[in-house]
Amino acid sequence: MRNLNFKVIVDGMLIVTLLLSMAYLLIGIDNHEIVGTVFFILFIVHIILNRKWFFSVFKGKYSGMRIFFIGLNFLIFVMMIGLIISGMIFATYTPNFIKTANSIEMARLLHLLTAYWCFVLLSLHLGTNLTPIVNAIKLNDMYKEIIRFAGILLACYGVFAFVRQNIISYLFLQQGFVFFNINQSLSGCLIDYIAIMSFGTMVGYSIKRLFIKINLCKMSKEMKIKSGVD
Repeated sequence: MRNLNFKVIVDGMLIVTLLLSMAYLLIGIDNHEIVGTVFFILFIVHIILNRKWFFSVFKGKYSGMRIFFIGLNFLIFVMMIGLIISGMIFATYTPNFIKTANSIEMARLLHLLTAYWCFVLLSLHLGTNLTPIVNAIKLNDMYKEIIRFAGILLACYGVFAFVRQNIISYLFLQQGFVFFNINQSLSGCLIDYIAIMSFGTMVGYSIKRLFIKINLCKMSKEMKIKSGVD
């Protein structure tokens, strides 16, 4: 139980640092570097805490749901590697001989691309793991329903925020620079990204529920066939 609570705390801190990282111009470049470093450390801790999953990847049967989860986690891992490498290239502590004009430009574009893909993929990942996280939080059913309803409303706003923040253009490098609304406060920016994350989480949760329903239908059909044969 303590291990589960610690996992929830680490995941919560990961979410906070991820959201702060997305508002990097509003928190300042130096703070962004610190937050990014903390995010990287928390990501390593997250992997260590969930190491059993990695050892089980090549065991058992591969259902559609399992293939989806493995593919999603693999993409997150690849994007995280790209995010870390690109971030290290133009970090303040990186030796100057590495920081050539070409390497910095390539690292900047790679960092932009992987940062937004990480944000989207991690939001989906959060949705696929939402049930155990919610169960770990000790609240009565009424409060859970209130939080669920608020989450749905926030996710609906997230669709609007997704368009307003021009996320698609960054995911496919249609724009080489991130544009921030100079009139938007840090809190306003964070609310937008929290809403976008809520939308991604809802999509991930819905995908998992769909896979579960498909599996239940298959099991029901197999049981009917077996009972008919008997």
